[in-house]
Amino acid sequence: MKVVARVVETYDSANKLRKKIVETYDSAEKLVKEIIKTYDPNEKLMEKMVKNYGLGKKLAIKSIETFEYNSDGNLTKETVETSGYNSGEEILEHIVEIYNSNGVMIEKVTENFGYDCNGRLRERVGKTFK
Repeated sequence: MKVVARVVETYDSANKLRKKIVETYDSAEKLVKEIIKTYDPNEKLMEKMVKNYGLGKKLAIKSIETFEYNSDGNLTKETVETSGYNSGEEILEHIVEIYNSNGVMIEKVTENFGYDCNGRLRERVGKTFK
């Protein structure tokens, strides 16, 4: 049975929703899915990122992802700070969706990862849809 264990919402100084993170864990407290949604100042969805993890892998103790956008709404900088990651972290699928100001998805990028029996990356396949 999977349970949602953590939801984090970040607001700007005008109390507008800017980011929402939903982490889903299994009964053994292992992360199985992470969804990160980023919003513009008008609370319209700009980006949705989904990461599906392999079984039995632990999430970072701390992970902070920061996105900066220019006045046109284009992503200009992405910063990831992590600490405490288990060396066996295994992402099986990573999906990023980009939306325009009308809420229409304009781009979708998917990456699928394949690992050997020793947990070493053997395959990375990416596709971009527009």
